[in-house]
Amino acid sequence: MANLITEKQKKIIKVDYLVRLLALSLFVASVLGSFILVYIVPYYVFLSKKEDQVAKQFEAMITSDKKGGAGAGASEIVRETLDQMKALELYKPGQLDPSDYFTKIIESKNTNIGLKKLTFSPSGKSEIKFLVSGISLDRESLVDFIEALKIKGGFASVESPVSDFAKDKNISFTLNIIAKI
Repeated sequence: MANLITEKQKKIIKVDYLVRLLALSLFVASVLGSFILVYIVPYYVFLSKKEDQVAKQFEAMITSDKKGGAGAGASEIVRETLDQMKALELYKPGQLDPSDYFTKIIESKNTNIGLKKLTFSPSGKSEIKFLVSGISLDRESLVDFIEALKIKGGFASVESPVSDFAKDKNISFTLNIIAKI
């Protein structure tokens, strides 16, 4: 078959094809870059702001824990616990919400117990471990608090080191509580 296109025309078509291919590639790259700027970058900026907010809330909780002492009011403890819950919801959405357990612990304490710190951590697929620390004005109040946690709170186990019972007054205590989920 006869060659209908000259070599010069073939070169012109080839150059035209390469220019169009380059233009299309630049267009696709610019659309992809625009997508990244519009959707991806703000998402990561939002995440970093969220992490900063969580860090500030944890810092606020730490400083508020240092201010508390024996006889701290229940409303202050509830406020601190709510702050902790907000921080936990921001940091790990979808995780188990331990606020019900914290409420049981706070409701079980008597007036001679001052709570300083309430923390939790999962200790298995079906258990949560709580660490409760504070000050009891006397030994009997601490024993009553432990019994109330076992009976009213419905926790699987409530343990306190023997050293917590060495003093009669102003006892700093730490309780390890296990709850079944």
